[in-house]
Amino acid sequence: MTSVDRQYRGLLLDFGGVLTTDFFASIDDHCERLGLPRGRFRQPITRDPAGRALYHRIEHGEISQATFEHELAALLGVAPDGLLAGLLGGLAPDRAVIGAAARARAAGIRVG
Repeated sequence: MTSVDRQYRGLLLDFGGVLTTDFFASIDDHCERLGLPRGRFRQPITRDPAGRALYHRIEHGEISQATFEHELAALLGVAPDGLLAGLLGGLAPDRAVIGAAARARAAGIRVG
């Protein structure tokens, strides 16, 4: 470990698209399976005030996954049952990032 490395005491990692493969690719693949165009998931969460508020509420732990799933399904015009599982079902661990996090932890850096 170099002196520059020692200044770091922690490493904070995000889940989707960081510890896993591409988050939006998984979502887009499932949208296609549902008969929706790729990118359809992004429309309500970026352009619709209700969708942006919904995404904010789930990201901040203010609502349950079940509530998010039902409200998102309504925005997308699809059935809610299994929606989240389908949207996230294509995610796989990113072994390179997970390995880097393990090496950081082994070097004494707190990892979260």
